[in-house]
Amino acid sequence: MPYSNPEKHVIPAGFLFLERKSKQYMAQNRQNSTRNILIISQGSLNKDLRKFARELAELILPEDNLHIIYKKHPYEKEAVYSDLEHPNITIAGSNEHDIYFYFAQSYCQIGAYSTAIYEGIRFMLPTFIIKGLHCSDQTKRILGQDRSIYYINNAKETYKQLANGICKPSQKLQNRLWHPIDILQIKQNINNILHNHTEGTK
Repeated sequence: MPYSNPEKHVIPAGFLFLERKSKQYMAQNRQNSTRNILIISQGSLNKDLRKFARELAELILPEDNLHIIYKKHPYEKEAVYSDLEHPNITIAGSNEHDIYFYFAQSYCQIGAYSTAIYEGIRFMLPTFIIKGLHCSDQTKRILGQDRSIYYINNAKETYKQLANGICKPSQKLQNRLWHPIDILQIKQNINNILHNHTEGTK
C-alpha cells in the first residue's frame, strides 16, 4: 500500500557511486590542454544533437583550442554517424570509457535532458541547455538560474558564449542538486528505521 505521506519516508543519503567516481577521475586533473566540449546524446534527440554538433564544429577555429566529444547514449552504441565525421569532433561510445571519464576531461557540457547533465554539474562543468528540444523545459525547471547554466538556441550562440567566457557551477547549485554524503548519518538513519520497525511490531 502506498505511503500517505511519502516525503516522511524518503531520506536523502547522497549518491555514493557518483562521489567515488568524481574523486577517482577529478584527482587525475584535466591534463589535456584542449578544451573539450562534451555533447551528451539521447536516442530520441540524436538527429537534433548531431546537427547541433556539426554546426558548432564548423564554427571552431584552430586557435580556439576547442574540440567536441559527442558521447553516444548506450542505446546508440551500434549506430554509425557519418554526419559527425569532422576534425573537430570525436565520437565516444560506451566501450572506450564511462561517462565520468569524459566529464573529467571536459571543459563544459551540452545537452537537452539526461541525468548525466546533473552528474556533469557535480564535476563542475558549465552547462549549455539547448532550448526547444524535447524535455529541455523540464531540465530548465530543475536547474533554474545559475551563473554556470546557459540556455541557448543554436550553435552560434554557444560559440559566442564560449568566446566570452563561461563560469563553473555555484556551490548553491551543487547543494540543491546533490545531497552531501554522511556515512555516520546514514547508519544512524538505518538504526532508527530498524528501531521504529521493531517497536511497531511489539
